[in-house]
Amino acid sequence: MNRYTNAEMTDMHFVYGLANGNSLQAKRLYSEQFPNRRIPDRKTFVNIHQRFHDTGAFKSNGGSGRPMTIRTVELEENVLNMVEEDPSTFTRKIAEDLNIKEIPLATRNVIWFMHDGAPAHFSVVACEFLNATYPDHWIGRGGPHPWPARSPDLNPIDFFLWGYLKSLVYNTPVENEEDLRNRIVDG
Repeated sequence: MNRYTNAEMTDMHFVYGLANGNSLQAKRLYSEQFPNRRIPDRKTFVNIHQRFHDTGAFKSNGGSGRPMTIRTVELEENVLNMVEEDPSTFTRKIAEDLNIKEIPLATRNVIWFMHDGAPAHFSVVACEFLNATYPDHWIGRGGPHPWPARSPDLNPIDFFLWGYLKSLVYNTPVENEEDLRNRIVDG
């Protein structure tokens, strides 16, 4: 499918939309509008539309290695080491250096963002960002779906694990940063 230019694939996708998803009609319309171009197979219209829908791009990654799709201890250690080396490093730079792929568009469209009612989380700027990034798919104070009061069923980790870990870590006064790190790891 990558033997076509971006302009050609854009035109194919546009014509496929004009044909209301009918690939045979799209092929006919494309040949009428662009008589001097190579006419793609009807399946090409479907494939281009599907790839654009799933990834937000016409062209595939080109198989440049195995994409990072799962979290591993090694990956997390690499990220932590990079941040420790240079705390001002941007997350996009880390993702690029470690070959971590962005979340596909189709997945992002069904993600729900949830945050607590901390004052910084419901500022006008934060709400505008969440409305733009997760339209009607975020839960929180000032959002389209308000955070239900006293609802441990939404995020049990907030109501059990963090309190338990804090009780282990701060059972006795912390001596130094290394002591704190060891307690967190041991917790």
